[in-house]
Amino acid sequence: MGGKGRIDFILKKRPRHLKKPKRSQRSYRELGADAAKFKFDDYTSYCGWQLLLKQAQEKHRLPFLTVEKVFQGFEAHQEIWFREKTNVPDVPRAADQWFEDKTSELGGEGGRTLSLDFKKEHKQTVKYLKKAFGRRSVDTVTHEMVEKYLKKAKRVDGKPLSQQTRKSRLTQFKMFFNWCMNPKARLD
Repeated sequence: MGGKGRIDFILKKRPRHLKKPKRSQRSYRELGADAAKFKFDDYTSYCGWQLLLKQAQEKHRLPFLTVEKVFQGFEAHQEIWFREKTNVPDVPRAADQWFEDKTSELGGEGGRTLSLDFKKEHKQTVKYLKKAFGRRSVDTVTHEMVEKYLKKAKRVDGKPLSQQTRKSRLTQFKMFFNWCMNPKARLD
């Protein structure tokens, strides 16, 4: 009888102890390795985010929308809101104002009027600034962003820029950002 009681004890307890590993195995099979690592609360949060993401994908017809893109959009919105609140202009608006200022009569260095060649060069610089930095505010552009643009920029035929062209664009960008630090005209 002593042996039978011990066997009953082991047999009765065993299935209950096996339930938790079986649930973990089922979760691992159903949800994959990453989800199996989450605690239950983390997993419910994850499921909630996935549901919201799926609803956003369907509502806005964006099947490739990811959580990362949502946060990038949020950061861009925050940046625009901050720019409006602090009245810091974005690069395209400042670049257009810089071009107007530089190409106006007596707007060149030393109060001289710029030649047509310099006006064309400044117009190209405005185009490159807009392409490189988009709608970022002027105060958020970093040296690393400028370097990254200059490394990635290509000629019209798709080949990389020559060292001289990079140097020339860098000089033009410096002129623009120096002007932004001390503009002659207001940036409204």
